[in-house]
Amino acid sequence: MTDTNSFPCKFLLVGFDGLRPCDITPDVMPNLARFRDESHTWENYLASFPTETYVNHPVIFSGFRPNGHGLIANSFYCPELKGKARLFCGWDTESVIAQDEARPEGLYAVPDMAELLAQKGKTMRVLCANSAGSTRLQNMHADRYPGHLNACIHALEKAIPINERNRLLQHSPATMPLTFPDFAAQSEMLDILFRDELNNGVQNLADMTVFWIGEPDHSSHEIGLKSELTERARTHADKLFGRIYDWWLKEGRSRNVQLVTMSDHGHGEIAGHVDFVGILRQAGCTVVTDQEILGGADPSDAEMVLVGDYTAGLWVKDNSVENLTKIAQILTSDPGVGLVFSQPNEQYRDAVAGRVPGTLSEALVFSESVRGPDLRIVGRGDNSTGRILSGGHYSLGCGNHGGLTPAELHAHLSCAGTAFTQQTRRHKAPAGHDDLAKTILTLMGAEANHSPARVLDEALKDDVDESYGVFTLRLSQGKLSMTIEHAHYAGRRYVLSGEREDGALPAFNTVG
Repeated sequence: MTDTNSFPCKFLLVGFDGLRPCDITPDVMPNLARFRDESHTWENYLASFPTETYVNHPVIFSGFRPNGHGLIANSFYCPELKGKARLFCGWDTESVIAQDEARPEGLYAVPDMAELLAQKGKTMRVLCANSAGSTRLQNMHADRYPGHLNACIHALEKAIPINERNRLLQHSPATMPLTFPDFAAQSEMLDILFRDELNNGVQNLADMTVFWIGEPDHSSHEIGLKSELTERARTHADKLFGRIYDWWLKEGRSRNVQLVTMSDHGHGEIAGHVDFVGILRQAGCTVVTDQEILGGADPSDAEMVLVGDYTAGLWVKDNSVENLTKIAQILTSDPGVGLVFSQPNEQYRDAVAGRVPGTLSEALVFSESVRGPDLRIVGRGDNSTGRILSGGHYSLGCGNHGGLTPAELHAHLSCAGTAFTQQTRRHKAPAGHDDLAKTILTLMGAEANHSPARVLDEALKDDVDESYGVFTLRLSQGKLSMTIEHAHYAGRRYVLSGEREDGALPAFNTVG
């Protein structure tokens, strides 16, 4: 019998981008359903707001929420920076690099997981089927640390470090197109995992191996949440995981490799469209959008810059409280607008209201930041159904995320291995990506003491009390009413939902 103590604690993390926990069913995803049922699984595993990929991957790979790590949206405006760095586009590697070089503190405002592991002489290797920029965010500086890797299957020509890139290109194409579903590229990525990472023995496996599958997120956005093709994307992703799961059962588990499966966020279903730009322009405001800036527009020609079309940031030249109050009132007068946030009032940081009267404080959802917008806007959502009003980029019936419905906030997390207690458990306690990161780092001896997150003790110890309190925070002004629901557990606060609940009803269309 193998002595697991003779092997160092390692992690193999398999991510399913945008996978909703409710979609893990035995008929569509039998391998993941089996692992979930035989492992530690959290029923209240929660993404961070905004529930976007390029916000939540930094939480997973740093142990900090957005108010700590500094990546406050998939894309955001940076009026203090020049040139390409002025508009951060998380999907674009060059934009990620430009931001990192332009900021004295770097793009991450805190050390990321790879840096903390490298300080302990440990390795982290990433294979990912998201965009090249998204992939880079999982291990920003893999070229600085011996034995590290950052590789996007769609752009192996951008893998770092260069010696690893050259080795990968001996067997795999420099680029692979993203298709919907993304069958071919993800299958190639699995071949790389077994050829280069898993087949060399556990002793040669990286301390932290990340295999991030881009489905079902890609197809949910482009085809539809309930589409047969999207269901096939989930099943294909599950088959990929099935091979990894078989390897872990035969080789990894007995040699102290911990297996983690997770998703970064959920999805709401688009049931209607809302046009933030149209609302503002109809009220006489001059607005330039992120897409117009990418097309060459000069942001200095407008009163304000709007970035995003479902959860959007608004940067305003005249950002006095008086002017922002008028803009917030224009937005909330439209029933298609759900929530409006502003940065916290520095004198009353714990207040429900933000700096701008009639808006919620970003501190309530842990997204306040010096990089943040003057106002953040979220399309209307229905917490009971997960149906949302989004911008026009995606069609009705497709998925989108970024807001605060439970359907977007709830993500998947299951963990198993010798570092965890061996009983199968469904955990009620709320948990977040930052807690997972701190747990991983702690178990590998690279404890992130600087992170305010908690260790997931409920999976490491017996008889942990998992009871928690739920509190509703409400901002009412005239007919407008907006709420944020918090869970309080182990000295931490978690966002369970957010909703506008006044009588102005949006036009939700019947979908599916």
